[in-house]
Amino acid sequence: MPTTPPNGLYLTLIVSTLLGMTGAGLGALLFGRALPVRHMLPFGSGLLVGMAMFLVLPEAMADSPAGVVALLCALGWLLFYVVESVLHRVQPDPHMRMVGLAPLIVAVSLHSILDGWNIAVAAALPGRGHVLAFLLGMGVHKLTGGFAVGAIFRGATPRRDWALAWVLACEATTLLGGGLNILARDHFPLSWTLWLLALTAGSFLYLAWHSFGTAWKKNGIRSASLSALAGVALIAVLALAN
Repeated sequence: MPTTPPNGLYLTLIVSTLLGMTGAGLGALLFGRALPVRHMLPFGSGLLVGMAMFLVLPEAMADSPAGVVALLCALGWLLFYVVESVLHRVQPDPHMRMVGLAPLIVAVSLHSILDGWNIAVAAALPGRGHVLAFLLGMGVHKLTGGFAVGAIFRGATPRRDWALAWVLACEATTLLGGGLNILARDHFPLSWTLWLLALTAGSFLYLAWHSFGTAWKKNGIRSASLSALAGVALIAVLALAN
């Protein structure tokens, strides 16, 4: 019998995708203007750390050796490091705006597909509170990360409508990642899902480190640390209260 997708999975995928598209659209439309979105980065990094530490890793370690989980977590970190490195190599350049657009599209699409896959994996976590906590953290990540990606697309293309169309299409592939997980979940053993959770934790920790580093440089260590700790604390409370 096919496995029934967890309750709330479709809603979580749709909301997360819409948040990513909203952030990306704002980034593409408002590129170059001062916005307070940067202040959300450290809080979002804290949410990602909280999700990895209190939601994803404990579930992965429940039925898998700690060493295997740690190795896969490190691989998840490395995978997203490679993806983010591609994004940094195609930062906005007013003299070469169309150069590097193809790798940018591939990198952002891959990132979004992995986000969707991770959402589907984590939606199987026990307890409604865990799913809601994950939705909150992923939502902030998609909104703020989407804004940054939208700004990069705007800087890499000569026309705003092109940037908007491409970035929305890339963010929409979040649904593809979730759909692929739903189709594949009946063809792999439980250990496969647990290993993917470990990879997810690694990707979250990398994205948290990357976001925190950006916020640290812009806002200072004290402000960034307080916001990040607030994010970690929020996820911890939601997870422990479940």
